[in-house]
Amino acid sequence: MADTKEIKRVLLGPLLDNNPIALQVLGVCSALAVTTKLETALVMTIAVTLVTAFSNFFISLIRNYIPSSVRIIVQMAIIASLVIVVDQVFTSVRL
Repeated sequence: MADTKEIKRVLLGPLLDNNPIALQVLGVCSALAVTTKLETALVMTIAVTLVTAFSNFFISLIRNYIPSSVRIIVQMAIIASLVIVVDQVFTSVRL
């Protein structure tokens, strides 16, 4: 019979340690949106470009100051904050 630690590793490993969704696909979720109008598509393109550019800028400024153990969490928080800001700006301008 297999060891219980081995069973836990096999069952929980793909969920906690080796999760490709959290590690690889989560960053491209903005590319999964669908629109039927050109104007909306252009606004979405501008929003994705702005969030990508500003998040890369801010992350590059602080990447040497945050520990590697929380780096991904901080990066996701920065990206989420910028998405909210861009959404609020576009909502207020009615684009």
